Amino acid sequence: MILVVIPTYGYLTFPAVKRKLAEDKPGVRLRLYRRTMIWQWSLTALVVGAWFFAGRPLPELGFSWPQGWGAWVAGGLVVLIIGFMSFQLASLPKHPDVHAAVREQLDGAAPFMPRNGPEQSWFSGVAVTAGVCEEILFRGFCLAYVGVWLGPLWAVLVTSLIFGLGHLYQGRGGALKTGIAGLIAGGLFLLGGTLLLPIVLHVFVDIHGGLVYRIVRRTA
Repeated sequence: MILVVIPTYGYLTFPAVKRKLAEDKPGVRLRLYRRTMIWQWSLTALVVGAWFFAGRPLPELGFSWPQGWGAWVAGGLVVLIIGFMSFQLASLPKHPDVHAAVREQLDGAAPFMPRNGPEQSWFSGVAVTAGVCEEILFRGFCLAYVGVWLGPLWAVLVTSLIFGLGHLYQGRGGALKTGIAGLIAGGLFLLGGTLLLPIVLHVFVDIHGGLVYRIVRRTA
């Protein structure tokens, strides 16, 4: 369901969703954001509930606090990435000459990006939802599931590949970036032994993307 059915369904239904978003009717993005939040939280609750009632340890799903030297290294990497991206975001308004290039990079995801304040608020909710739910589903549950047969390293590679393919609606470039992001998140999880660090980074990256798009779109 998580690795095959949902990504395939998303890819097949994307053209229709994109057409609706292109019409830019009032409330169309807000409805999409709400639906996304509902189904992701529902699926995550189902997976975590099944895991819990099966008597499996929650720390094996990634529900644990960072500990050990690996967690310090992973935490340091997260801080560095967030710091660099925050610097980028702060300097972007001062460099309008790069806005066209940034808009082109975000072209695949542009239909989903917020256009105004209310949409930005709901988009932030979607970012938190995606950061928490997708990390639990892909880095927590799917890594544990696939890792039974392939081991942790190959499980990270396979699930990251599928994670990227699940974002093909953003174009090949968007799928490639998402796959790389999955590799980074998987590496942080294995290194730190907790989902907390990849969740924090995932949420920040998604919110960052929405803010960047609003900045460069104002000068379009």
